[in-house]
Amino acid sequence: MGIVSSSIKIIGGRIISIFISFLTGVILARYLGAEDRGLLSLYLYTIGFVVLILNGGIAESSIYLLNRGDLDKNLIIRNQIFYLFNISLIFVIVTLLLKPFIGQIKSSDFYCLIPIVALMLFNSLFRHYLLSEKKIGFYTSSVIIENIGYLILVFITAVLKLSFLFILLSNLASQVIVLIYLTKKLKLVLPKFGFPLVNFLYIKESYAFGLHLFFTGLGGFGLQRLGFYVLNYFSGTRSVGLYTVASTLPSIYENLPQQISTIAYTYAAAENDVNQRKKIAIGISKLVLYCVFFAALPVFFFADKIVILIFGSEFKNLGDLTILLTISTIFSGLSGIFYNFLAGIGKPKFGTYLTILNLSVIFITSVFFVSHFGLIGAAWAKLVSSIVSVVFIGYFFLRQYKIALSDILLINKGEWNLLVNYLKHLIH
Repeated sequence: MGIVSSSIKIIGGRIISIFISFLTGVILARYLGAEDRGLLSLYLYTIGFVVLILNGGIAESSIYLLNRGDLDKNLIIRNQIFYLFNISLIFVIVTLLLKPFIGQIKSSDFYCLIPIVALMLFNSLFRHYLLSEKKIGFYTSSVIIENIGYLILVFITAVLKLSFLFILLSNLASQVIVLIYLTKKLKLVLPKFGFPLVNFLYIKESYAFGLHLFFTGLGGFGLQRLGFYVLNYFSGTRSVGLYTVASTLPSIYENLPQQISTIAYTYAAAENDVNQRKKIAIGISKLVLYCVFFAALPVFFFADKIVILIFGSEFKNLGDLTILLTISTIFSGLSGIFYNFLAGIGKPKFGTYLTILNLSVIFITSVFFVSHFGLIGAAWAKLVSSIVSVVFIGYFFLRQYKIALSDILLINKGEWNLLVNYLKHLIH
């Protein structure tokens, strides 16, 4: 499958997923209100952070390792699955033992969050296996299935006016559904018991390459989520809820580049022709830059009206916040594209550098801006961090690929013609 057809599939699927997630966000905002919406956000962001730590970059490394050619693919998959199974088991045991010392979370919420972490860990791993085999359609379908399942269950919860716990149970059920789907599509051979149970050569290789990807993910998480925790510390969960609602529209423009970044990583890792890889890098970077910018124009002009129309009067006066967050998505989207192209040519170390920079900048700017300006300060902190990130990683991307900045910013006549042909192909 070519990169054009793969991109079309993942873009089309992502548009559907974004729309579904958007509807879910609207229902959650209207049903829960700012306070509980903020609590749910903190729960989900904490889950994402825990999954990131437990995974340690293993899932992301699989794309590179399975395409490298010098390791047995079946053994890579079997060892990674069995290893992460043990990691998740240890996590469950340790977390249950620590339960008496965690007093801020309701017991019902706590016992629901634990299995969500374990399921998300394996769903992430299996999705990366699909990407390594370029099974983009199955990958996209898995995301859509998860989002549809969550939307339906959240809608039922809202209609029946069930408790907050049922929102978490809806998330848990959607994870179970997508795990079943992924397992069937991959037709994986689960590891057989024997000695040694895990061949640490494959785990070592996974960590050796995945460690930088892990740190990059940590930096991405810090850039997007650390501000939430700082905001919660200074302003409380209601402010987090307001910030989450204001982020709903910008997240639409941020999700698409994230998915295209995955395509960039996959094809850069598999492409041996330097010139072809360079063309792909330029084309995808332009696609992200211009698509996100033009799609975001309505928000720049009608942010207040759009937010009130969608979420209700409780969330009025979030226009400026939404605009700042939308602008930041343009820069963060490009950062993801640039880094994934670097990772695809075996240079994930730049992600580690980016992570150190990201976490430092977002923490300092969040503490300063939030403590002085409150809710709007969190948006300014993210914008500043996004700009710093894209300048930093963009420099190394342009240097490694020998690309001029003008190659990305300017669209030539041939590219316009190519774009028109793609549109005609889609229409017919």
